[in-house]
Amino acid sequence: MTRAYNDPTGDEAVKRICNEENRLEIVIKIIKLVCRLGGFKLVQRISLEDKKSGRRYD
Repeated sequence: MTRAYNDPTGDEAVKRICNEENRLEIVIKIIKLVCRLGGFKLVQRISLEDKKSGRRYD
């Protein structure tokens, strides 16, 4: 999407959300890898809470 104007506030918000989602994806991949290496399989969803933002991922 292209805009004819700069929106630094919106751009910063999108950047933060993307960074948070990337961190979450990395953590989930690591958890799954550790389970696999230990001979286990993840059978239910994991609930995570970001210590910094307090946001919960269920």
